[in-house]
Amino acid sequence: MKEIYSSLSKKGITLIELIVVILILTIGISAMLGLLGETVRRVNVAEEIAIATFYAQEKMEEIKSKGFDEVDELEGEETLGEGYVRTTSVEFAYLQDDSWITTEEATDYKLIRVSVSKEGSATQDVFLVTVISNY
Repeated sequence: MKEIYSSLSKKGITLIELIVVILILTIGISAMLGLLGETVRRVNVAEEIAIATFYAQEKMEEIKSKGFDEVDELEGEETLGEGYVRTTSVEFAYLQDDSWITTEEATDYKLIRVSVSKEGSATQDVFLVTVISNY
C-alpha cells in the first residue's frame, strides 16, 4: 500500500498545467513586446525634437551675432539634412500691455521667429522666438 501512495505523490505536470503556463507566458511576452514598440517610438520622437531644437538654437546663435539691420538677411526657409526644414521670419514689433504686436511700420524692435519641422513626421514643430532692439 505504501508503494502505491508514493507513486501517486510523484506525478508530473499535467497537460492543463502546461497549457496554463504557456498562456501566461504568451500574455506576458505580448505585453513586453507592445511596451518595447512604444518605447522605440518615443525614443525616435525625442530624437527628432532634440535635432530640431539644435537646428533652431543654431540659427538663434547666428541671429544674435548680427546687428539690428543685418538680421533681415537671415529671413527665409532652409532645407537641412535628414528632411528638416528651418523657417526664419523677421518682423518689426512693439510692446502693447504684455504682448508683442507685429507691424509693417519700422520700430526699434524686431520679433524673430525660428521654426524647425521634419518633413513627413508627426512630431510637432520646434519654435524659438526672440526680440532684438536697435539700441
